[in-house]
Amino acid sequence: NLTLSGTQTIDGVACVAGNRVLAKDQSTGSQNGIWVVASAAWARAFDMDQDLTTSVPAEEVMGALVYVIAGTINGGSS
Repeated sequence: NLTLSGTQTIDGVACVAGNRVLAKDQSTGSQNGIWVVASAAWARAFDMDQDLTTSVPAEEVMGALVYVIAGTINGGSS
């Protein structure tokens, strides 16, 4: 599970504010999706939020295909 707040290293990548991160396999399914890293609480990426808000909780976009650019384990995968 990712902590959806603060900068952190995920899958070998040091994430900084403004990076987009795919949260997957979260214990709370509604937390899965694309998030924008921030120094405090993260916000869901506006263009990947089905209800077109950045409010939490929000629905992920169903059927979206995501290509993971970087990461020790998940980089280069879809």
